[in-house]
This record gives sequence, structure tokens and C-alpha cells, in this order.
Amino acid sequence: MGAEIEQAVIDAMYLAFSDEASPGREFTDDDIRTALERLVPMSRSQRERIDFLRTWVEDGRAASASLPEEAEQSDGPSPLQITPLDFSSDSANS
Repeated sequence: MGAEIEQAVIDAMYLAFSDEASPGREFTDDDIRTALERLVPMSRSQRERIDFLRTWVEDGRAASASLPEEAEQSDGPSPLQITPLDFSSDSANS
């Protein structure tokens, strides 16, 4: 999904740059919305490839990236866990 969002922003920049009414203008939220509306999700455009990979997993020729317990319980992507770094006790500067 991240790649699709990135591509929508790139497409929005092209839309703005090639706008005949105002060539070279900055892109706007409306340009991004237009690009997103035109976007074909990879789940549709790559359906056969995704189904093929799922079959590989089912046949035991590949491992799922998610543990089965997590996949069954998951409602979507897991939030990223970020641990802040503590530089206050940096021994290199002591």
C-alpha cells in the first residue's frame, strides 16, 4: 500500500506540472485525490500473481511472513513499535 500511495503522489506531481491552464504549478490535495481515483490497486492488477504466491504457501513451498496465530487474529497491519533512544548516559563522552 505504501508503494501505491507513493505512486499517487508522483502522479499528482505530473498532473500539476502538465496542467494546461497553469503549467508547472505546485501539486495540491485535489491532484492527489485525482491520482488516487485513477489508481488500480495491486490486489486487482496483480491478482494472479498474488493467488500464485498464496498457493505456494498453501502447498508448503513457501513460508507465510506472518505467524498463523497472528494472521488469524489480525485486523490489518500491526502498528510499528518505536523505541526511543536514550543518549543521556552516553559513555563515549564520559
